[in-house]
Amino acid sequence: MNRIVEIDEKNMYAIIEPYASNAQVSAEAMKRGLLCGCPEAGGQASQLAGHTFQGFWGIGYRTGMGYRNILGFEWVLPNGELLRIGSLSQQNAGSSWGEGPGPDLRGMLRGYLGAMGGLGTVTRMAIKLHPWPGPKTFPCEGMVPNQKSVLPLKKFEWVLFKYPTLKDCVKVMYEIGKSEIGGNLEKWPTSYLCWWWAKSCEEYWETWKSGYFQKNMKNMVSICLWGFTSEKQLQYEKRVLEDIIEESGGELIPREYYDKWVPYAANNWIRDTSGPRMMLPSGGFGLFSVGPDTLKFAMESVKRGHAFMKKYSPPVLDCDYSDWIASHEFSRFGIGETDFPFEKSVEQSQGLMQAMMAFVKWDIENKTDDGVGPALGGPYHAMAGPAYYNYDKILLEIKKTLDPHNVANPPHIIPTE
Repeated sequence: MNRIVEIDEKNMYAIIEPYASNAQVSAEAMKRGLLCGCPEAGGQASQLAGHTFQGFWGIGYRTGMGYRNILGFEWVLPNGELLRIGSLSQQNAGSSWGEGPGPDLRGMLRGYLGAMGGLGTVTRMAIKLHPWPGPKTFPCEGMVPNQKSVLPLKKFEWVLFKYPTLKDCVKVMYEIGKSEIGGNLEKWPTSYLCWWWAKSCEEYWETWKSGYFQKNMKNMVSICLWGFTSEKQLQYEKRVLEDIIEESGGELIPREYYDKWVPYAANNWIRDTSGPRMMLPSGGFGLFSVGPDTLKFAMESVKRGHAFMKKYSPPVLDCDYSDWIASHEFSRFGIGETDFPFEKSVEQSQGLMQAMMAFVKWDIENKTDDGVGPALGGPYHAMAGPAYYNYDKILLEIKKTLDPHNVANPPHIIPTE
C-alpha cells in the first residue's frame, strides 16, 4: 500500500496509496516539473493522510489547504463496502477533476481534521499536482542536521522583512495576497526560527538564551518569490514587493541574519521536512490556539493563546509568545498557532493537559472556536455540541449510519453515546 499508482504530467495529478510518503511523492513529482504539498510532519509521513488531516503546508499560500487538493478517493466503509468518490468514481474518465456529476461525499473525510479513521479507511487517493519551476532534484548539500538547500537564484528569491507589530505583519500579508505574487508567505515566530535552524538541543537553548532571533527577527514576514514562467516574472514580482514594503513601512532583515537562516531552513517550507524539529528543544511541543479562518481571525486567535501561555508557564517554556501566521490561498485564508516547547515528563505533561483543557472550556464558553479542542475528537464534540447548534448529534447520526457496529476507531473521533 505504498505505491504511487500513477502520475499524469499533462493533467497534473497523482494517484497514491496510504503509505506513499511525502518524500516519495514529492521527489517523483519534481522529476516531472510538478509539485505536491507536504504537511509539516516530515518527509517520512503519509502524503495521503496529510491531505485528509489538516493539510497545512508551506505552499498553501498558492495551492490551498490539503483538502482542496483531493480529487477523489477509494473509501472502505466499516462494513467492508467500497465507495469510489470524486474522479475515482468514474472509470476511464481520468482523475484531473474533483467536482462532477452525482453525489460527492469527499466532505465526509476531508476538512480541518478529517475523520481520523472514524468512518473507515481510505485506500487510494487522487491528488492535484502543481507547476514546479525548480530543478528536477531538490538541491541539498550536506547531511541532516547540517544540511543546506539553495534554489536557483534566477527562479527563486526569499525576502525577509519586519514591522513594529503583529498587526502590521497581517496588514501587509493581505496586500501581498492581493498582488498574487510569490509561492510562500508566512509570518514566522522567533521560536520557529530557532527551532528550524538549530542543529542540536544545546545549540537551540544557547542561541535562544542569547536572544539572537528575538532581537533581530521579531515580527518578520517571509515570502519566497517564484519565477514560474521566466526570470522576468521573478524580477517583476520583486519590484511589486519592493513597492509594497516601502509603502507599508517595512524594514528588510540585514544580510547577516538572512544568510544565517535562509540556506539552512527556509526551503524546507517548500517541501516541509522540518516539522519533527519542533520536538528538538524539550522533547515535546504543545499549543493553545489554532485559528483557521481569515488572517485577522488568526491574529486574534494567537493573542487569546498568549493569555493562557502566560498563565500556564510552566509547563509552557519560554518561546517569546509564539505567533505563527500562515497565509493560504493568496491571503484569503489564514492559520494562527501558538506553538511552544514543554518539558516531556509525566508531571509536566499532565500539567499541560490540564492547561489545554482549561483553554478548551474557555473557548467553548466564549464561542471563539479557535482552540485545539477538535483534535481531541469525541470528548470535545460532546462538550462543544450544545454551544454550537448540537452539531455533535449530526456527527453521531453519520457515525451510526456508516459504522453501526462502532468498529472504526471508537470512540475517538465521534461521540458514540
